[in-house]
Amino acid sequence: MRLGHAQLAHGLAAGVEEHVPADQRLAELRRSDDLMFTYVDAHSSVMAEG
Repeated sequence: MRLGHAQLAHGLAAGVEEHVPADQRLAELRRSDDLMFTYVDAHSSVMAEG
């Protein structure tokens, strides 16, 4: 799980760096981190129930 999370974070950061203007990157990284942690938290909860 941690390796997948790290790869996802790395991929999102690389995408932001490549496609988002420099003056908007920090805000977009924060937004994508929030979405990613929400997803990982929900996924972990489902796995813990099973």
